[in-house]
Amino acid sequence: MSLDTNSLLIEADQLWQNALAENPSLKDKIYSDFRDKNNRQVIDLVQEGGGMLGIALVGYTYILEKAGLRISSYAGASAGAINAAYLAAIPDSIYDHEGRFKSLETLKILASTDMASFMDGNKLIKFIPRNSMNDYGMSKRFYFFLTLFFGVFLGFNLLFFYLTTQINTWLNITYPMVVTWIFGTLGGILTIYLFYKTLRWILGSKLGLNRGEIFYEWMKSNLKTNDKPIHFENIEGFHLGQPSEIKSRRLVLITASLGGKKLVKLPEEALDYFDEAEKTHPAEYVRASMSIPFFFDIYSPIKPSNPFAPEQFVDGGLLSNFPIRELNNKSLICPRFPTFGVKLGLENLPLDEKKKSKPLIFHYVGNLLSTLRSFYDIEFQKDNSEVSMLIGFVDTRDPDYDNKEINWLQFDLSDRAKKVLFMNGVKAAIEFLKNFDWEAYKIKRCK
Repeated sequence: MSLDTNSLLIEADQLWQNALAENPSLKDKIYSDFRDKNNRQVIDLVQEGGGMLGIALVGYTYILEKAGLRISSYAGASAGAINAAYLAAIPDSIYDHEGRFKSLETLKILASTDMASFMDGNKLIKFIPRNSMNDYGMSKRFYFFLTLFFGVFLGFNLLFFYLTTQINTWLNITYPMVVTWIFGTLGGILTIYLFYKTLRWILGSKLGLNRGEIFYEWMKSNLKTNDKPIHFENIEGFHLGQPSEIKSRRLVLITASLGGKKLVKLPEEALDYFDEAEKTHPAEYVRASMSIPFFFDIYSPIKPSNPFAPEQFVDGGLLSNFPIRELNNKSLICPRFPTFGVKLGLENLPLDEKKKSKPLIFHYVGNLLSTLRSFYDIEFQKDNSEVSMLIGFVDTRDPDYDNKEINWLQFDLSDRAKKVLFMNGVKAAIEFLKNFDWEAYKIKRCK
């Protein structure tokens, strides 16, 4: 069953109307010094990655558009790259029609898609994730599967030990410890070998539970590019009331190159990794950005000029999950418009609130991974403190389920959880727009 977009939009519109009623100044609030010919204020937007939490990004961008904003350049990693690519690919002419937004088109695509179909590994692999996870993490079935998996190997070792002792008895060997040592060593080697072969069977040659082919075809069929690279038109409008034009528009999708051991920006650096990059479908860049390690196959575009050594890409969020530095042009003394950013999760919550949301061990592991993937981003924000004024945070917890965090890796997410995420994005955007002060930002940035 697809998500009911009509009810979502009615609720989102009501929240926005309530915000306007409570804060009349929102109606004519200034967020940018550049307006297009339809009087829409222009911004850049950076979206953080977060797996299935990405539907919250659509709720966030929907409110930005409701507030009369439009996006010039887009950046993102993983789920943020998906939404960025969709928004960038939709023709800007959509704004020539009253009440039509890019976010609505993206929402319709997501609402009608069975995300669980993206798990396109073998049937056993597809069965286990779908039956061991729920909206909020691992279910009890996960521990059953885990126990069963390791129980098989433990049982194999016990059986081998039993056979060894029986051989000692049958042969009445003078030095049974020698036989025990030999068979024990062989048993250990065989166990490790079988464990390795099982993992290789599960993960395949590209070390992923799922191939990612269905996702790629889905992305390719829904991107409105006519199978061509995404092309931006200049934005004609007015800067502080004077005729002006935005020419240097960008799409920056972040991925990580295993071969080069570096961060890669696509499509800008595509020529280094793709033959005939000008003809490469942008769905390939998104596929490279969202390749969650071990969950999806490593993405390897084969270059005809070097077919035996293809590049290997994994999730861009490993190195930079929130690449706001890419659109925050420090060469400008004072920008014509801001670069907004939207982040997913609990980063902005007090420590005691985070502990309530997760058990301590999972909180520790989550912080460890976040530290690794946010190094580039945090360093930039530390050196540019004014950037914090541009960032909105979406709470990814479910208030109706004891504020549990919604599972970012649950591709079989329920419609109810999707609704919670979308509405949390809506609420976060409203809160950000109420608090953002363009003039205060310029004073801090342009001093």
